[in-house]
Amino acid sequence: MINLLRKEILIQRKSFFFAASYSLFLLVVFNNPGYDLMAYVIGITAIAIVFCMNATSLDERNKSSVIWRSLPIRHEDIVRSKYLSVFLYVIFGAVAMGASGILLQLTPLSGIRYIQIHDLILAIIFTMLAMSIYYPIIFRFTNQTFRYAGMAIFLIFFFFPNFFGGLILSRLHVNENDVSGWPEIVQTLVGTPFISLLIIATLATTAFYYVSYKLSVRFNKRLEL
Repeated sequence: MINLLRKEILIQRKSFFFAASYSLFLLVVFNNPGYDLMAYVIGITAIAIVFCMNATSLDERNKSSVIWRSLPIRHEDIVRSKYLSVFLYVIFGAVAMGASGILLQLTPLSGIRYIQIHDLILAIIFTMLAMSIYYPIIFRFTNQTFRYAGMAIFLIFFFFPNFFGGLILSRLHVNENDVSGWPEIVQTLVGTPFISLLIIATLATTAFYYVSYKLSVRFNKRLEL
């Protein structure tokens, strides 16, 4: 399992520079009132999704499935490595975005806020939801199908976090410059403590992620027959 996870990282060494550059680009682009509400969430989610899909694309290009069949590796381990690597990519995305935020604080773009813990949690939730849909598709259908599905999933989960943040602001007519306290904004909107909402969303997403994992294992076994 450790070797499979290591493989997921090593095959994308050239992509790490892209992630660092992309994080700077996103923070600069979203350095506007209202948009920076979800800038870190969007950036981390986008980086993680791109890494996950790129790893799958590289596996297909290198015919990795043929190699797996010749090695004493269980189907569950192959699928599990994909699902666990998601968290590695999220962590790297958070480090890249957080470091970019600190770096940009030293420039005239000092209005950019620092990354916060709820940014990471929301990014994990959005990325898990995206991959819960994506992985069963690629383990069930053909190459062309998963490419189209991957693009659609990326676009949906790239724009949804910002739409989510903008909807909250518009519903409450709050000052868009005061985005640092947006957890309290959510709490006011739904009448439930923000931490409670995060716990509920995390538990529900984890359950959905587990069901998705089980489906992917089943599809992968059928694919190998």
